[in-house]
Amino acid sequence: MSSDFRRDLTALFSGPEAKRLTVLELGSYLGYCTRLLSDLFGQVIAVDVMPEFLQLNGQLNHDRNNIGICGMWSPHLVFLLFLLLPPPSSFLLH
Repeated sequence: MSSDFRRDLTALFSGPEAKRLTVLELGSYLGYCTRLLSDLFGQVIAVDVMPEFLQLNGQLNHDRNNIGICGMWSPHLVFLLFLLLPPPSSFLLH
């Protein structure tokens, strides 16, 4: 992750309102961005299709209690999304 990306993301989401949000990270790779996201947001759901990447992400972020790591087609992903995301009516455009 570049220092510019880290700086920009931190500048955009460093306020207290971000701590109340859940972020869905698709393609979490090795977990470096997952770690930064866990500093900024209340919850992070890190998703990847590669089990090896999920394992390495879990090892890197084992000390974080606000990260859920799961495979793209895992039933755990559906459960996490159900628990953490707002009801579908929240997504409707007005």
